[in-house]
Amino acid sequence: MFDPKLDSVVYYINSNKITIGGLYFGNHPSEPEKYDHKAATKRSKILDRVYEWNIYYFDNRYIAEIIIDNPKNSGWDQKINLWISVKSMEEVDNMLLYYSTLKKK
Repeated sequence: MFDPKLDSVVYYINSNKITIGGLYFGNHPSEPEKYDHKAATKRSKILDRVYEWNIYYFDNRYIAEIIIDNPKNSGWDQKINLWISVKSMEEVDNMLLYYSTLKKK
């Protein structure tokens, strides 16, 4: 259950003790960083809508971040910030597939 004294919740996704992604639920997400080395643009479904991700290659990692409106918010969680930080495009695809499995409750 969410503690009403908090203003956000963050979930980290780990693989082999390394954070490879995460989700922030709240009203004040940080704006995504902009990197110089854009590697790709990919589209994926999140909570029944299709979004476009800009994938960057920086410091030997593929990095992507997106902020979307939370269609099932409770007031304190109007935004969802999803991010990816992995070593290969295959892992990017895996994370996008993972995020596509999110369901509204």
